[in-house]
Amino acid sequence: MNDVFEIVVYRDGIEQGRYSLAAGQVTLGRAEGNEIPLQADSVSRRHARFTIIGSQLFLEDLGSGNGTFVNGQRISGRVEMTAGGEVQITPFVLKVELAGVSATTVPVPEVDVRTQLIESPAPPPPPGGESDRTGARLILRRGEADKSSYMLTRREMTIGRSEDRDIVLTDPASSRRHATLTFAGDHYHVRDEGSANGLVVNNEQTREAPLRHGDRLIIGETEFELIWPEQPAAVAPQAPSAAPNLAAGSPPAVPDLAVQAVPVVPAQSVAPVPQASPGAVAPPVPAVDPYSETGIMPSYDAMN
Repeated sequence: MNDVFEIVVYRDGIEQGRYSLAAGQVTLGRAEGNEIPLQADSVSRRHARFTIIGSQLFLEDLGSGNGTFVNGQRISGRVEMTAGGEVQITPFVLKVELAGVSATTVPVPEVDVRTQLIESPAPPPPPGGESDRTGARLILRRGEADKSSYMLTRREMTIGRSEDRDIVLTDPASSRRHATLTFAGDHYHVRDEGSANGLVVNNEQTREAPLRHGDRLIIGETEFELIWPEQPAAVAPQAPSAAPNLAAGSPPAVPDLAVQAVPVVPAQSVAPVPQASPGAVAPPVPAVDPYSETGIMPSYDAMN
């Protein structure tokens, strides 16, 4: 039978609430929608997450700005929690108990119940073969936001003034739903979501553009830099075959078309046509007989 864990939340030594964890995942943070809400400015919107696998309880930080601590030690990656362990997320302290067992009655004399820090196995890659954790961050260089550094932990992250955005801006020149940042394999792609002031990428006004290591993104008066030291090399498109460079060498020989002399045919002399004298009667033109050997029809006098 799986243990049912209970998380007891304290602030300044005063209990704030109890939350039973039976199975699945439970998120902690400042934003609405977290199963364990922690309302404080020092807490990130989605700060950390509990996960129960079988009878084991794990905790992982979700790229928070101020970190998550277990028994005074800041964690990175996933750690296993056991009954009696404490989680510090300033200004809160979360104690792990077994449901139905008071924290003061947990038997600990012969049992070491300290939280064990372990290396968690790498999460399986999501569909598409790429990991959600690329190591990329957006670093705040100028302006106003709810924290100074954002780990890009998901394929798509939203940016804007609305509290339900992954990256929340407090810049009045930004829109509530300003832009979306999407993982695209060898780069990230930022797209404007119909904002009033648009985007500026590397000093150029745009509605969408690729982002690579070192690129600058400006939203309103807020400027970020994408830091991605392990960015995959971009696949260069194949260049089309170059046309022959005629300037590098001699041009192909063009045959010399010599002008050929055309023989001049002398004009044939044409006998002048005798002109009839005035008053002369032209001789009669014999009729043509198609049946005669000579082709000339004989005169009537010749036949007699």
